[in-house]
Amino acid sequence: MKKNKLFYLPTLLVLAIIVFEMSSDIYLPSMPEMALFFGVPDHQVVLTISLYMIAFSVMGLVGGSLSDHFGRRPVYLWGLVIFALASLGSLLAPDIQTLILFRIFQGMGAGISYVISTAMIKDSHSDEQCSKLFSIMGMAIAISPTVAPILGSYITSYFGWSMNFYIISVAAFLIWGISQLFIIETLTLEKRQQLNFKHSFKTYGLLFSKLSVTGNALISGMTYGSLWAWITLAPFYFIDTLGQKPQDYAAFGAIGPISYMIGALLNQLLVTRYGIPKMLRLGLTINIVGSILINLVSLYFPQSIPLIVITLMFFCIGLAPVFSNAATRSLDVPASQLGAASAVLALIEMVLAGFYSYLVGWLNNGTLYPATLTMLLSSVGCVALYWLIRQNKKYQGNKVSS
Repeated sequence: MKKNKLFYLPTLLVLAIIVFEMSSDIYLPSMPEMALFFGVPDHQVVLTISLYMIAFSVMGLVGGSLSDHFGRRPVYLWGLVIFALASLGSLLAPDIQTLILFRIFQGMGAGISYVISTAMIKDSHSDEQCSKLFSIMGMAIAISPTVAPILGSYITSYFGWSMNFYIISVAAFLIWGISQLFIIETLTLEKRQQLNFKHSFKTYGLLFSKLSVTGNALISGMTYGSLWAWITLAPFYFIDTLGQKPQDYAAFGAIGPISYMIGALLNQLLVTRYGIPKMLRLGLTINIVGSILINLVSLYFPQSIPLIVITLMFFCIGLAPVFSNAATRSLDVPASQLGAASAVLALIEMVLAGFYSYLVGWLNNGTLYPATLTMLLSSVGCVALYWLIRQNKKYQGNKVSS
């Protein structure tokens, strides 16, 4: 029975992640209407997104430590309960302040469960299997900003903006109920830690001081942030600068995430044969070349949509092998620290994604440069970090041998 439930585990975890992601992305087209409904400035509605992300990333740190002590399953399920109840609260919120409050609680619940999901995968699968599963998780994360806003725009047109929150509430309670039945415990009793917040902070300090953990997490986060830099800026460029209609932009908006999913599928097919290090280097190489090409297109052929599309696809295909394999390497820690390491990874990924989105929006000047330069600098930074990690590993090896 346990073996059968282990088979379902990755699917349930990925479905939960899709719901977490869609809880924000699905109502993005509805925000102007929501501002009118509540009678508030637009920036107050935007707080429902930004504060969700902050709560998501911070609570991951708490959830990781709790799961190292109490086990993965109970803490994961409590995260789902918090998310589901907060989803219902968001649906019933009478004013923007209440909605913001429940969105914060949503982020807290999602952050707890998300970070534990990566630890559960690492607990129960080999490195190669982890890389494949993290690729699938990356696909789930990548597809939401493409599909959810399109879905949400049609839902809002026919049923009103609140229907988006109704759908998320139903999905949240459904995922919680199914997980209650099928999610298994992946951390055995002998591998658990005593609950000690002083020790937890010490563990986090130790993990942040490890270049293999923070370096690989930064590589994964900068890769994820690069995708969000494009997702954030592209609508302004295609619609405002190139004059595309919003409904026509949907096809262009899907290019980045779909290309990422192609890269994720290739990583799944090839990682067992070639190994994590080679696939990581391949992804880094594609990112460097792709970011250079898309910057050249932005400079010399800024009106050429076909060239923009081709170079973007090439760049995004390389993101998946970097994202998934760097994430796998950042979790190469003792089992007792895995929950905390997962929290560090999720924190860095979410903070960088939020920072990149804000940065390119702030720098938006009607061109693609804020996004493409961010993509190039991030690619160079990832290569530099990869080199530093390798040099540090060689140094540590020579130190031990001597």
